[in-house]
Amino acid sequence: MQHLRYLVFVPARAGSKGVPNKNMRVLKGKPLVQWTFEAALESTHVDGIHCSSDDPHILELAQTMGLTAFERPDELAQDDSKIIDVVLYHLDLLEAQYQTQVEYLMLMQPTSPVREIGLLDRAIRTLEKTGKRSLIAVADVIQHPFDCLSLDEEGHAHYLTDFSKTTNRQSYGDFYFITGSLYIVSTQMLREKRVFMDENSYCLITSKDQNVDINDEIDWKIAEALI
Repeated sequence: MQHLRYLVFVPARAGSKGVPNKNMRVLKGKPLVQWTFEAALESTHVDGIHCSSDDPHILELAQTMGLTAFERPDELAQDDSKIIDVVLYHLDLLEAQYQTQVEYLMLMQPTSPVREIGLLDRAIRTLEKTGKRSLIAVADVIQHPFDCLSLDEEGHAHYLTDFSKTTNRQSYGDFYFITGSLYIVSTQMLREKRVFMDENSYCLITSKDQNVDINDEIDWKIAEALI
């Protein structure tokens, strides 16, 4: 049985409602998904980089760049497909058909293309140092939650803080956005809990300009400005 300590996994399906053909759409001269492929290839600590997709163009690009490409079953490439099911299917496939066991899976979402150089290796060093079972990349929020509100059925506003106890924005406290650019999680935790993070996960703080998750055209324009 082959053992991989750190395996990068890039899920990149063909469909997308908010931004059609998102993963293969050209962002600053290259397909969106290529930014994530290149970030993964920078690492000197990972033992493999796998791409899972139902799009033959994405699979071809992955192979051309030296990644290992896996065609994803249609039932796991739907709008309501859960990424945890995709990941667990892949891990089972590796064990059953390729006699390969993975200790830590590194999930990199193509919709978060803005990453600092060396992010993966910094994250691995941090995980090794802390001894945690999982790590997630986070960044300062762009809009603080205390500046947001919800409306009930009657249109009444409900705030997330008591403004009588806050004097200015500096008193709000720190909040962070889960960027989606990188999750590292032990496969044991994945199988036991079916989650990528829990209350014990280490949060790796990245710069605010890495707070990009492309779900619509506005997000795309932000990524174009930052990348």
